[in-house]
Amino acid sequence: MVDTESVLLNVQEREKWRRRMDSLDRTLEDLRAQRRRVEARLRRVRLEIAQLQVAADAVVEFAGRAQPGRMDARQGIPLTYR
Repeated sequence: MVDTESVLLNVQEREKWRRRMDSLDRTLEDLRAQRRRVEARLRRVRLEIAQLQVAADAVVEFAGRAQPGRMDARQGIPLTYR
């Protein structure tokens, strides 16, 4: 004859583990969603850095060219000869 107490304990134990697994599944999905958001943010930051790099390179290139008529106000010499 089947012991109803042991059957009940087995069912309760199984339900306990099922709840734990459900909780872990939800946590895993939350972490995956968070990772997707962080990866998207990282892509945006990398793109912004690349755009800033282009702008910085343009500024450096422009500053290195001779610019007629521009003088260093502190020293009274052309900027290109500093």
